[in-house]
Amino acid sequence: MFLVESPFSQRDAVRFGTETLRASGMSPEAWEVSDLILPGARLTSPPPPNRVPVTAVTDWEQLQRLIDGLTPQDAIIDCASVYGLPYGVRRQLLEQVLTSRSILSTIVHSHLPPPTGISRVGALAYSGRLWSRYLREGRFVPSRGLDFVWVACTPQGVFPGVITPSTVVRPIHSLDYDLMLTSPPPQIKRPYVLLLDAGGNDQFDGASLQMERLFTEGEWEALIALALDRWDALGVKVLIARHPRSVPPTHAVYTGHTVVMGGAPALLRHSAYALTLNPSSVLGIATATGTPTAFLAEGVEALPRFVQRQVRGVRRCLGIPVIPASRLPSAEQPPRVNEHKYVQYSQRFVKVPGTSQRDFWSVVAHDLRESWRLPKVHRFGSGSRASI
Repeated sequence: MFLVESPFSQRDAVRFGTETLRASGMSPEAWEVSDLILPGARLTSPPPPNRVPVTAVTDWEQLQRLIDGLTPQDAIIDCASVYGLPYGVRRQLLEQVLTSRSILSTIVHSHLPPPTGISRVGALAYSGRLWSRYLREGRFVPSRGLDFVWVACTPQGVFPGVITPSTVVRPIHSLDYDLMLTSPPPQIKRPYVLLLDAGGNDQFDGASLQMERLFTEGEWEALIALALDRWDALGVKVLIARHPRSVPPTHAVYTGHTVVMGGAPALLRHSAYALTLNPSSVLGIATATGTPTAFLAEGVEALPRFVQRQVRGVRRCLGIPVIPASRLPSAEQPPRVNEHKYVQYSQRFVKVPGTSQRDFWSVVAHDLRESWRLPKVHRFGSGSRASI
């Protein structure tokens, strides 16, 4: 059972390896609890999954009935309640999830570098406010821990209280890493440049969190136009990888250009270089493939300050340039790569050396099968970072 805080989509079904789990003899389902903890997520309507039953949980009693109906031969992959500090409705959700007799687990499928300097000071202050709110409700003592935490590199972001000595924390790699390896290359004969388009105000995450619009009307499209006009003048072939959790673009600026909804990991792998307006975990794929990347200067300047801090963190780790639209290079003369920083970033945020070469969800399926096969007293091993 995938426990999710926003509508479970076809993209989620692919990203969460439901076909791999099904091929391993499991029956993946999704419980969507946005009505309980994230009502704004209901404002989005991504394409529903093709083969994954989804239960919309609308009250706490319904959730408890679902949890009580599980057995030790079931598993919950919690993608809703275990991240950050448990307070408010998320504490209530975690308390109920921990009453389950099933295997309990979670995933951390990507990482971004932490802030430093004055940015780190601000992040610590924000974290302090969260801790204050958490402590006002009293420290949360979990009734049990998680059995598995499958991660790209580290369990950072998961509430430490649910990681016990018997929890198996298994580094594998980011989900984008799998998509990069398994997605077919585009059928394009000449070199192309990839524009990573996060969607501006049209990305679903903003609506789910009920955030204020980050850009004025038409501002995002004007920034996209700056890059496209420059490349058109140079005769550069451009592909636009639009964030899959956004609305397909209808603005005239996209006319005449190939827009792919999602697919950024594979497109990034085969591009001459990639340009982005904002930080994204998908940039980690560039470090695994050696693909040059850059930030658009005008795009960075238009970002809110807290996002600009993230840009500085990514730039520091990747060593990539910020380039104004008027100086964007052709596909034949891409920006230079800092190979040392690329390798460091890849090993820290994408794939830890020595981890399994199997795809993420094959490792998950293997762990679950072994857990159900072994006697309960030995099921969870020593909690060390075992390898497959």
